[in-house]
Amino acid sequence: MQVFENKTILVADDDPGNRELVISTMLGLAKGIKVLSAADGGKVMEIIEKRNVDAVLLDWDMPVLDGLETLKQIRSSEKGKFIPVIIYTGVMTSTGSLVTALQEGATDFVRKPTEPIELIARIQSALTLHSEFSKRLQLEQENASMKSQLLQNEIENLRSELSGYLAQLARKNEVLAEVRDMVLHGERAAAGAHIDSIIEGEAYWDEFFQRFNSFDKKFLDLLAQHPGELSLSEQKFCLLLRLGMSSKDISSLLNITPAAIEKKRYRIRKKFELDPTESLERYINSL
Repeated sequence: MQVFENKTILVADDDPGNRELVISTMLGLAKGIKVLSAADGGKVMEIIEKRNVDAVLLDWDMPVLDGLETLKQIRSSEKGKFIPVIIYTGVMTSTGSLVTALQEGATDFVRKPTEPIELIARIQSALTLHSEFSKRLQLEQENASMKSQLLQNEIENLRSELSGYLAQLARKNEVLAEVRDMVLHGERAAAGAHIDSIIEGEAYWDEFFQRFNSFDKKFLDLLAQHPGELSLSEQKFCLLLRLGMSSKDISSLLNITPAAIEKKRYRIRKKFELDPTESLERYINSL
């Protein structure tokens, strides 16, 4: 039987005759099958912690640790929580016992005496269901990992796009500032004032906010709803810090002096009520 190939089955029963009957029936069922045995629940836990067990046939009435307590320990252990466990009993045979066993995590419940061939069929069914469950679990994990990677790639692409967009804005401001200086040296103050209005204008920030909002909307909402009531200029500053821009780049982008940068930092820190030793960048990135 292919489902038993290279599987390790643990038979736990305090009756040597019952153990030997099951073991002799199972050995030779498939290539590489291993059948382990235990006479009490304590031994079962030792084996599970040391070996890779694929299924457990567990007698209820055993010394040291009975089947139900053993089942509870199996399900609470990291190695045993998903192992198929079939309760096999000739004492606790009532419907109430069956319900109790299933509630504690048993995969199946078989009453003694039972033909060996039926035990094999029950174990085979449990192994098949466990295999299907493992495949579904692995598929779900792979899908979740793939979705996470796709999301990460999308975020990185958006960050790269935003950084490129900001770099273009910074260069635009540098060029306009250079032109303004040249015009001012030629006594053309009106032209300089007009260029100043372009540098300080808000229109080109609309697209930036839209792009940033596509992957970090919660952050924008937090800034807008902050009790400190950050101004639009301060919100821009926080966005640029979150994107990892240096004070020098921000100074160029916003067309403000390094001294103005420090003043802006001071006001924002005050509104966030930050301790003097706390990093503004670290706080912003933690939001």
